[in-house]
Amino acid sequence: MAVIGFSWELYTRRMDQSKNSNPALVAFIIFWLQVGLIYLATSLHMIANYTSWHSMDLLLYKMSLVPFAFLTVPVAFFVLYIMIGNKLASGAFSAIFFLVGGFYLNTFNNNVINMPAHTEWASIYIQEGGIAPYVYIFGLFAVPTAMILGVMFLLLIRKLPKRRKYNITTSLLATSFVIDCIVVDMFTTSISMHAGLRIFILIGIVLCYLAYFPPLAVKDRLGMKEIEIEENPTSKLDI
Repeated sequence: MAVIGFSWELYTRRMDQSKNSNPALVAFIIFWLQVGLIYLATSLHMIANYTSWHSMDLLLYKMSLVPFAFLTVPVAFFVLYIMIGNKLASGAFSAIFFLVGGFYLNTFNNNVINMPAHTEWASIYIQEGGIAPYVYIFGLFAVPTAMILGVMFLLLIRKLPKRRKYNITTSLLATSFVIDCIVVDMFTTSISMHAGLRIFILIGIVLCYLAYFPPLAVKDRLGMKEIEIEENPTSKLDI
């Protein structure tokens, strides 16, 4: 509910952005909507497990894997676009992640255990997709994380207004943090880790919200009135 509300807030702001930054913002919104869909399906499959409706539990679990498999597609577009500002190149690059995500989803669906361990708290699924989980972790997780770290490094060596550095750095930090937690959450079999990681994901959502809607204390410290994108930005590092 929190992340879908945040996505809607970003959507209502899209017309206030410059044309150069709008594609990155749209990709960013899609990413957060995917996060919302993952945990909407997850919450429903937990309810199905609690009511012992195990066939629906499995179906909803597999449904949660669809947005999860393609989670890094908008992230790849988002990160590359704010670096080079080219929609075509960014779209082509993110298409690679889409194909690999489809491979992961197809392979996993053919190998998932259909009889998970059911407890009063959750149903535990073990992802036995052969090489699929490793493809996802190292191909679709490590690369975007490295790209995010690369952009954050660029921020250290480039001269940008404080407000822009705050906006970009906080957004990227929250995105990387949430991706890390989601990947571990999807592959762990520990119920306590599931609970803890989902709390951290909520914290990441709040952190990203503060990137776009900073508190007054942050505005005063950075000497800014609003976080907005200029109509004629001087850098590709715009969100």
